[in-house]
Amino acid sequence: MESKEEKPAGEGLRPDGASDDAGANGNGANNATGNVDGENGGNTGSTKGTAGGSGTGSANLVPRHVFGLKADVADSVWFLEENLIMYPAGNNVIVYHTDTRVQKFIQGTEGCAGITALSVCPSRKFVAVAERGQRASVSIYDLGTLKKRKLLTTSECNSSEYVSVCFSSNKQLLTLGGGPDWSLVLWQWEKAKALCAVKVSNGAGAPLTRCSFNPVDPSVACVTGDGIFKAFRIVESIFKPMPNLLGQMEPKRFTAHLWLNDDRVLLGTDAGELILFEAGEYLATLECAPRNNKAISYMVTISDGFIAGCEGGDLRVYIATEDDAGYYHETKMLNISEAGNQSAGNQFVASKSPSAFSVAPVRRGMTAATTFQTQNTQLQQMQQLQQEDTFEETIMSIAVSPSEEFAVVALNTNQLARVRLTSSDLLKQDEMTSQVLVDPFHRQGLGNTARITGLDVCVRKPLIVTCGLDRSVRIWDYLDNRNELTKFFNEEAHSVSFHPSGLHILVGFSDKLRLMNLLMDDLRLAKELPIKACRECQFANGGHMFAAVNGNTIQVFNTYTCECIRTMRGHNGKVRSLFWSHNDAQLVSAGMDGAVYQWDLKENKRDGEYVKKGCNYTSAICNKAGDAVFAVGNDAMLREVEFPVSVVTKEIESRSTLSQLAMSTSQRMLFGASADSGRPGSIRSFKFPLTGDYAEFSSLAGPVTRMRLSWEDQFLFVAGEDGTLQIFEVREKDGRGGVAGVAGVAGGSPAGAAFDSVMAQSLQYAEEILVTKTDLEEKNALMAELKSKVDELTLHNEYQLRLKDMNYNEKIKEVTEKFTQELEQDKNRYELLREEKNDLEMEYADKIKQVQDQHQQKLQEIESTYQTKIMAEVERYQSLCRERDQQKTQWDKQQQMLVESHERYINEITLDYEQQLQDDHELKLQVVGEVEDIQREFDETMRQLEGDIDKEIELLKAKYESKLGAEREATLRFKGENGIMKKKFSALGKDIEFQKEDIKTILTKEEDLLAQIRALEKDIQSLRAEIRDRDETIGDKEKKIYDLKKKNQELEKFKFVLDYKIKELKRQIEPRENEIADMKDQIKEMDHELEQYHKRNAELDVMIGDLRSKLDAMQKAIMTNRQRLTDQKTRMLRFKGALHECARHAQHPERLRSQVEAMFQASMNDEVKSETVDVDIKREYLRQKDFLEKSADLLKRRLSTDVQRHKEENMSIMERNMGLIKEIGDLRDQIRHTRMQSAAEAPETAMVFSGATLPGGPSAPASSKKRSPPAAARRIRQRGNEASSPDVLTAASSFSNNASSSETKASPGPGSATAFDDSMTPEEAQLLEEQRSEIGRLKAYLLQLKEQLQAQRPGSGREKLAPIDA
Repeated sequence: MESKEEKPAGEGLRPDGASDDAGANGNGANNATGNVDGENGGNTGSTKGTAGGSGTGSANLVPRHVFGLKADVADSVWFLEENLIMYPAGNNVIVYHTDTRVQKFIQGTEGCAGITALSVCPSRKFVAVAERGQRASVSIYDLGTLKKRKLLTTSECNSSEYVSVCFSSNKQLLTLGGGPDWSLVLWQWEKAKALCAVKVSNGAGAPLTRCSFNPVDPSVACVTGDGIFKAFRIVESIFKPMPNLLGQMEPKRFTAHLWLNDDRVLLGTDAGELILFEAGEYLATLECAPRNNKAISYMVTISDGFIAGCEGGDLRVYIATEDDAGYYHETKMLNISEAGNQSAGNQFVASKSPSAFSVAPVRRGMTAATTFQTQNTQLQQMQQLQQEDTFEETIMSIAVSPSEEFAVVALNTNQLARVRLTSSDLLKQDEMTSQVLVDPFHRQGLGNTARITGLDVCVRKPLIVTCGLDRSVRIWDYLDNRNELTKFFNEEAHSVSFHPSGLHILVGFSDKLRLMNLLMDDLRLAKELPIKACRECQFANGGHMFAAVNGNTIQVFNTYTCECIRTMRGHNGKVRSLFWSHNDAQLVSAGMDGAVYQWDLKENKRDGEYVKKGCNYTSAICNKAGDAVFAVGNDAMLREVEFPVSVVTKEIESRSTLSQLAMSTSQRMLFGASADSGRPGSIRSFKFPLTGDYAEFSSLAGPVTRMRLSWEDQFLFVAGEDGTLQIFEVREKDGRGGVAGVAGVAGGSPAGAAFDSVMAQSLQYAEEILVTKTDLEEKNALMAELKSKVDELTLHNEYQLRLKDMNYNEKIKEVTEKFTQELEQDKNRYELLREEKNDLEMEYADKIKQVQDQHQQKLQEIESTYQTKIMAEVERYQSLCRERDQQKTQWDKQQQMLVESHERYINEITLDYEQQLQDDHELKLQVVGEVEDIQREFDETMRQLEGDIDKEIELLKAKYESKLGAEREATLRFKGENGIMKKKFSALGKDIEFQKEDIKTILTKEEDLLAQIRALEKDIQSLRAEIRDRDETIGDKEKKIYDLKKKNQELEKFKFVLDYKIKELKRQIEPRENEIADMKDQIKEMDHELEQYHKRNAELDVMIGDLRSKLDAMQKAIMTNRQRLTDQKTRMLRFKGALHECARHAQHPERLRSQVEAMFQASMNDEVKSETVDVDIKREYLRQKDFLEKSADLLKRRLSTDVQRHKEENMSIMERNMGLIKEIGDLRDQIRHTRMQSAAEAPETAMVFSGATLPGGPSAPASSKKRSPPAAARRIRQRGNEASSPDVLTAASSFSNNASSSETKASPGPGSATAFDDSMTPEEAQLLEEQRSEIGRLKAYLLQLKEQLQAQRPGSGREKLAPIDA
């Protein structure tokens, strides 16, 4: 068992940050620091370095603010005061003031792997922080000074962590260790001494969740877990288990327990049950429990009940009932929906019903109109994300303020919410409200991790931007320490970059790279670029360009046109780092292929390269001059490479994997971030120029993913996989910090002074913001509206106040008069009552005197009566005494007789047992003799056996001595063989060493492959996300296909029905195929004529085109010839004039020669001006052109008129066909009705009906049936099946009516072809004509039938066939 007492953090430290006593305080970074407001930089990092180093870093980091929560810590939220809470974030414990928003820090112990549990003592003066490590430990801190008081470790607990910690009221501490031994340890924490320990799990090693003391009796403690509920009584520092509390109860998984204010303990299960125990015995299962398989995750007591937190974010308040029938009843329930926990100003309202609604986040400075619009938009985004995200919220911890007015709730989504529950309102069925306590942090996203994937800082504004796997982009103000804006998207964001002006943001999503404008209250999309899963993007220092990674390619875009101006290829693996040089002329990139390249953007080529095979680089930066590049990767080495010669000038082993690097603008500080899996993330401040020395500062709970420095070197921003964002204030070793401290580089160089002046001039942050015109107009309109409302309300209020004053003055007068009158009446009444009182006093004095006299008389009478009774009782007592004496003498005689009989019985028994004893003695003597005989026989046997054994020993001795000699000879032989084997062993040892070296190389290769596998797994995750999206798309399409199949089946059913109807119609119509064939021939002839017309039109079009082309060619030739003719005439005239000039100098050869040369030059150089085209030619050309255009327009108009006429005639025919079909149906009904009446009235009429046949009916020749074109019928049926049933009937009726209308035409002329639709085939037209003729025959048959009926029944035929005439 070990114990270790540490000095307060900060004691024993030298000014340079090194520790004087490493044993007293193992971690210089464990200093508890307050919020950095100026004077005390109490965070001194633990210093490490190479041998011979000075042991100091170049800069000191002081924690300023942390945005985040470590929700997996047991009991993670505590109230220290009414406005002071404590919670873990990263590898720190935060003490946060809710009013001033000031944070103070308790940093984790060096060498530990993270915080696992918290507990505050009942006096709220000390806090216990349990930390994970090779051996679990607990640190005790003083909450007044935030300094470490004790460090508790013990060898009796073999766990690496404590899952629960609890203080008692008598200065003891209870800790519950984790697996595998699950030890419960009791501490005297002031002496850092472990008093006792016991293993509390069952034989199966079931996990435990919580331990606690009984607040009423601290000698009783209990633990709960999976099917475990055990209680112990602490007696003389020893755990004594109490009887089994569960008894015959079925084992349950207990997720929480709570000691109530009395001696009762309440257990919560994973099924949502609440089980009550009292004094170690089962009492009841509460009926008001939530159940519905919603696990009870946490419970806390209040003055008259308790509060329970459940899965799903339900917070329930229970109050004790006045009787013990129900014990407790639920008064309120609030669902803390994280969709509403996005702004500190948001509130959700919930009554006793489980439903609750939330309000979307609102940025500071938003107007009411824009607020409403933003709330609606983000609420829709939240609802969509909640439907996609199956991660269920659970309340992990609850803390109630000392006044019980507020409760703070920690969710497993890393959010803190404050719930208002005033103790005076707990018994009322009113509303309970909740709001974000600190700021909305990054929540769990893909893979249930809150990893922050992107971080960048603005130059002109005090803003930083982050993005994460929770599909959100968040803007933070690092001066006011608050969240400015949060927006959720449908895709995960992998990288982000802030424009130096603070007006634009570049975000790399899974599907695209998006450039957005940062407005006053929103992020507005400006441009989308087709780059998927962009892991790195970065604006240039000037903001005019930005670079983005597309796999293993780097693309550079213009910021304002989004045009790709450079594409740089060269990496064989994915690029993981981009860094712009100071003048934006160069770009440094590093990737998973182990290559670090420096690119010249002007020449679009590589200036330098450094390749280290097997190393995956994650960050690379360069200095201002661009001649030194610093790179880190997964090989735990920090390299300084000189470019462009690509020589490694320094190589420092960091003993830890570094993921990020950041260099100050002043070139005096270099920071690195660790990313060891399973270890807290830390920041290293390297001494610069690099010597290998550094100072390490504890930061986050997980590996660091991003790190940035502010442009003025005043703040350092760190983000990690745990979703935490931490801000440090940077202070240099000599006390200079930020802009105020940069007063020149060492030695006071002019370059440093110039840099300081520039930095000093850039302190003022920009206040400009982007706002859309519509938002501004809405704001102005709203301001004007509100101003008018304020004016109206002011006037109205003044008027109402005057009215109220007048009313109140009148009421005061009335009340004054009323009370004056009542006062006079009361005075009179008082006088009357006082007189009555005096009279009553005198009356009651007389009555009292009379009562006293009567009482005295009654007392004397009672005394005499009771005196006689006492005398009678005395006499009775004396008689009873005499009877008692007589009975006593009788009992003495009986006792004497019993004693004598008892003595006789004893004597008889004594004699019997003495006889038995004598018999036993004789038997004993006989047995002793037999034993002596057996002993003599045994001694003789032993003597003989010893002789035989001695002989055998001598024989064996001789035998084994001979064997020993043989073994000695064999030993000598084996020694010789052993020498030979040693030589072989040495040779094998060398071979083994060679094999070990080979194994080491293989292991390094394996690590590289594992790193590549991890990177590929990340890519697989992104691809899986795409696959899920595509699967959803495929599912939607399959649903559509399924719906279409259903529709197709329904259409098939309609088709079957319609086919049946068509068959019935065909059977009823009985077509006349001969006349239909004739009509088809006529239709063919008309079609032939129509085709001839079309051919003639086409030939005319071709002729017109040829004539136009010929006319154009002729016009061009005429123009060319006219131009040539004009040019020739002009030249001839000029040549004549020049020749005439030459003739004047015929007598002078020299002049003639010069004149001829001048004429030659003029004829060679002069250009003939072209003359204009003849006006008559142009007029003729235009006339012919107008004629041809008019002819073409006339033909087009004729064509359109013919087409329109055809359509109108077709429509009229269809309408007539519909009327005829209706008429046919009526005629059939009349015929059927007439047949039935005729058959009933006259048999001979029935014979007439049966003997008559329709023309072309059953007796028609078979050849007429063979001429029916089945292909046309099938085509008509197919068209009918494609339409709905009414359309089919319409089409069928149109065919029949066309047939009837064609019969009415005696001689179809050439124009009759216009009665058919252009889309009909000849076969369809023929079938239509056949149907028309059939309808005509049917009419003739009906007329014949009418005449027959009239001949048979002259009296009644007219009345019966009247509808036929109609």
